[in-house]
Amino acid sequence: MTDLRAYFDGILDRHRVEVVCQDMWTGYRSLTKAMFPRAVTVIDKYHVQRTANYGMEVVRRALYQSLSNKDRVKLKRKRALFLARKGGETVAAQEALASVFAAHPAMQTAYDIKERYYDIYASESWAQAEAAADRWLSSVPVEFEKPFKTSIDALRNWRPHILRYFEHRYTSGYVERLNGLIRKMDRNGAGYSYEVLRAKALLKHGSATLRKADGSIPFELMGPDDEDMEIGDVWVWSGSPISTLEADLDGDAF
Repeated sequence: MTDLRAYFDGILDRHRVEVVCQDMWTGYRSLTKAMFPRAVTVIDKYHVQRTANYGMEVVRRALYQSLSNKDRVKLKRKRALFLARKGGETVAAQEALASVFAAHPAMQTAYDIKERYYDIYASESWAQAEAAADRWLSSVPVEFEKPFKTSIDALRNWRPHILRYFEHRYTSGYVERLNGLIRKMDRNGAGYSYEVLRAKALLKHGSATLRKADGSIPFELMGPDDEDMEIGDVWVWSGSPISTLEADLDGDAF
């Protein structure tokens, strides 16, 4: 948290930030509220939606543990089917789901709860989403409240920030994707530190822009030239496009 505060404190014009997208952790909320006082908080939709996947998994695992070895075999390798969205399945997948649901109605109930939770984000406005959230909360059977507690708590504890997505449609998908690439770089880096990997990426693909002391960027500045700099000016290094980093990673360039 201390490192994040120092990082945010160094952001130029942070008072001009209008929207902050984050996950459901009160520590982040307290920090971003302090560092970006004019910004509204939007909870990232994927962090909200994946709570329903967790509930689905709780039901699946409980059922799996209750079955005989013979019946467990029939449920093997079905996890992806339960977590996939309805409507995009192949005919074979639809038949496999129908077979499981016929044998285990609880799985169909959990699947339907998960799908309705996702459907909240099909709403076109705050009002529609709030109505959908209320319908979902009232539709969860008592015996499924414990498996889907994380989803229920999300809507009850973070509702304004979740629904604000329907006014400011931002997600942290870019950051999540970048985190995935960093983890991949770490696995492929044979002991490289993050600082080394970042330096390699910047040296290969990065670019520097001179930012004046007032935050502006000089017009037609072509490159780092000490003669163009004044007291208070700083060079700001830009990162690389994710697609470029991904291509390098796939080609084992790091």
